[in-house]
Amino acid sequence: MHITAGRAARGFSPAVLRSLCISSFARSRRLFTAMAELPSDRVVFNQPKVELHVHLDGAIRVQTILDVAKRRGIRLPANTVEGMTQIIILQKPATLTEFLGKFAEYMHVVAGDRAAIKRIAYEFVEDKAKEGVVYVEVRYSPHLLANTKVHPIPWDQAEGDLSPDEVVHLVNTGLSEGERAFKIKARSILCCMRHMPSWSMDVVELCKKYQNEGVVAMDLAGDESLNCEANPDHRKAYEGHVDVQTIGRGRGQTADPRAQQMTRSADCKHAHQPQLYYVFSAK
Repeated sequence: MHITAGRAARGFSPAVLRSLCISSFARSRRLFTAMAELPSDRVVFNQPKVELHVHLDGAIRVQTILDVAKRRGIRLPANTVEGMTQIIILQKPATLTEFLGKFAEYMHVVAGDRAAIKRIAYEFVEDKAKEGVVYVEVRYSPHLLANTKVHPIPWDQAEGDLSPDEVVHLVNTGLSEGERAFKIKARSILCCMRHMPSWSMDVVELCKKYQNEGVVAMDLAGDESLNCEANPDHRKAYEGHVDVQTIGRGRGQTADPRAQQMTRSADCKHAHQPQLYYVFSAK
């Protein structure tokens, strides 16, 4: 059994693959010549795109947050898109830890709600289609959207009946419906969380269960300032079920030391690049 992150070509017809690749040198030269003749502020990349690193819970429409909060009777610090947007964005450069803290402003609104989770997955595909994306891999933590069979229950929710397993099913359903409606390909990556190593084994099992229903990889996400070497459950989950296919550094200040220890390989030598991320293949 393999969970591959491979991937962009999976499920594509030859015609779609051809549309993703500008194979003609002449066509490329015409494109870049035309772009060079435009002012820099008018250059628009309007070719079909592939996006491999985007977070579902970081791509929720602000209007959807307001709609769901109203339906569920949840009070928010603002009741307009403009007001809520000012609350959830960073007004000045900050650390990754401070950036991640913004999720607490709204995640409790959608977590534990079946209709909301399916909706944000569907709307995510719609938004990507409008951006000209033809293939996307979206990542998220099923446990951060659940309210049962997860400890601790996130976002100060009361215990309910939505498990991480059902969260994956709901997201898969929303993505699939979006695919049919907007004619693009959407796949998902399940995230282990650095601060919750006890969830990692469950994530591996969910990847195995749903590998034929849209889940193509797993990731290690969260605050990169945390010391993952002190959390043997991450390593236990990966070593028991996962062979590292490729590994890259995250978006923090330094490479994750857990990664080098876990792989036991001298091959972790990528220079820091924001778009490199952890990709695993599970047996």
